[in-house]
Parts: sequence; structure tokens; C-alpha cells
Amino acid sequence: MKKKFKIIDAASGEKRGTEFQLGEGKSVISDKGWAFATNGKKAHYFIDGISLCQKYEFYGWVTDNNHKHRDNCKICKDKLEKA
Repeated sequence: MKKKFKIIDAASGEKRGTEFQLGEGKSVISDKGWAFATNGKKAHYFIDGISLCQKYEFYGWVTDNNHKHRDNCKICKDKLEKA
């Protein structure tokens, strides 16, 4: 299965779409998912660079798995479950 996702260039902030061949059950890197922001103590769920709790911005690689991990922000987890 091919999965398309966006990579953000750290220097320019430019979005680049790339396709990777992924097997079943592997992490999918996308424009939405969990990541640790620079000053964050918990992992936050980001969609287009903004956390669901609206406290952080992050324009790096995120992973869209481990939704129930204990290090995830409770507000982000609750909003993700309601969506």
C-alpha cells in the first residue's frame, strides 16, 4: 500500500509530498499525529502543525499511532476520541 504524507523542510518551512511503500501494521508518518513539542512534557496530537489542545505548534515528523500511550496529553486524547 502506498501512503502519501507531507514532509516539512525545517529550514524553509516548505511542505513536500512524498510517497513511501509501507507494510501492514507499521507507523504511518503524516500531517497529523503524535509528537513531542520542544517545551512539552507530554506528546500532543498535531493536525497541520497545531496541537488539538491549542497550546503548541510543531512542524516536524509526527506519527499517527499509540493513541492510548500514558505520555499523551489528556486534552488532545479526549478531543481526538470525540472527533
